[in-house]
Amino acid sequence: MEPGDRSLDDRASSAHSVNVSDDHRVDLSSVTQEWEHHSKESLVDLQGISEDVTPPLLTSYVRAETQRADSGRKVTSWRKRPILRSLVLAVPWVGLTLLNCTVFELLTSFLTSLGVAKFIPRYLPPFYTFFVAPLIGGHSDRSYSKWGRRNGTMLVATCLIVVSVLLFGGSQHVFGDHLVFHILNVVVLIHGSVTMELVLRTRLFDEIPRGYQVHAQACGSIWHSVGVAIGMLILGGGTEVVYGDEINRANLFQTCCIVAAVVTVTVAISIYLMPEKPQDISTRRITTVGHMVSEIWDTLVSAPYELRLLCVLQLFLWMAWSSFDNQKFKWWGSNVYAGCPTLSSSTSSEPCTQAQVDNYVAGLNEANSAVQGISASELIATLGFMLLTPANPSSTRLHRLTYGFMFFGVVMFAVAVIVGSASHTVSFVSFVCVGTFYSAIYIFPYAVTGVIAKDLMDAPRKFNNNGIYAALLMQFIYAGQFVVEEYNASSLSSLGSSNTMALPVLLFILSFLFMFNFKFEL
Repeated sequence: MEPGDRSLDDRASSAHSVNVSDDHRVDLSSVTQEWEHHSKESLVDLQGISEDVTPPLLTSYVRAETQRADSGRKVTSWRKRPILRSLVLAVPWVGLTLLNCTVFELLTSFLTSLGVAKFIPRYLPPFYTFFVAPLIGGHSDRSYSKWGRRNGTMLVATCLIVVSVLLFGGSQHVFGDHLVFHILNVVVLIHGSVTMELVLRTRLFDEIPRGYQVHAQACGSIWHSVGVAIGMLILGGGTEVVYGDEINRANLFQTCCIVAAVVTVTVAISIYLMPEKPQDISTRRITTVGHMVSEIWDTLVSAPYELRLLCVLQLFLWMAWSSFDNQKFKWWGSNVYAGCPTLSSSTSSEPCTQAQVDNYVAGLNEANSAVQGISASELIATLGFMLLTPANPSSTRLHRLTYGFMFFGVVMFAVAVIVGSASHTVSFVSFVCVGTFYSAIYIFPYAVTGVIAKDLMDAPRKFNNNGIYAALLMQFIYAGQFVVEEYNASSLSSLGSSNTMALPVLLFILSFLFMFNFKFEL
């Protein structure tokens, strides 16, 4: 039989198979129709039961799910806005600033009363920060905490600050006359504050997009001015304490408790609203301490050229500001109000009178108000800086804004120094406007560093050296403070004149000229 031919028997069997299949198909279709009929009846019954019994339950469930979806969209929407995220990330600046303008001021007077009048309260903070800040930054970069590398480090810093501040508040009872324990507590406090400041800068580098780094650092300046205002208004900023033996134990402990509470609350708010994912485990770097130090040193040496120029700029800027900060109260008391600190001291051949002492106290009170005014002008200038800075600003735009704000601050400072005691009102207004200078030097260096850091980052959750870059800028800030503490005596600050603000004015002008000629590319 040829291929393709079929026999009669095959044809008969095929016909029989077709008939059987048709019979089965008819049976199956009837079964299916019957099942669908019963299913429809059951569905109608269930719908009737649902409509009769549970309409309120279904309605409330749908409403709850809708509300949950809407709230989730709201949370997601505000977290996608860089400026709002920056404000939340920078909230702990309030507590840190309050710590710096209250506890550290009281610490200087208190340690002076114990006989430690120079190195520990004045030199130890900048000296310790200069050498330890890169190690803190490198350790933060290599942290794999479940809280996140920055949030985990910030929690450690918060614990150190709270414990050391509370111990300082009760140190007269706890440590007594044991100077070693007082010094160890100061070291722990300095370590905690440096860690907190470094982490706050680095979190903005990590979490905020490249085009909003200026706005992110401006948010830190906003909270800084708020912290200064709280410190001066509520706690007096430590300016009411002149001599360590006049410190009231109850007031000291109360002040320290307030500072510890503010630090804890602000950190908790920031971490709760902006949790951080852990660092990618695939980039884990298991190294010894010596190897980590070697990596940190290599990172510092091979830092980008723009970052190294920023470090030199930081040195000039903060030498100018630190010299101003050191002499501001004395300038108001002696130059503006023509007073003397005590009856036994005098800058002239004649001794001070009680009227001159009263004038000096009045000058200190006026200086206290002026410092509050500087924090207010800093806030206004920062808001203006943010409004005038677009997203992804060009190098030219950012440079002009920065030296424009600095120029205004330098001119106002020069006016205040020239007018002096001739008009207290003009001196006060001009002095307050110096806050524009501070807002510019507070924002610009870290904003440019943040842009550089974002260009060098591979991904948000991968390893980066942002902690070391922030520490590098902090080193030169504290190096400037160290130089000022060493050489900014009254005789040098006056430059041979009768005005103690002569050297600060000169440093302000030099720092502005440096900034004006500073070239960089974003």
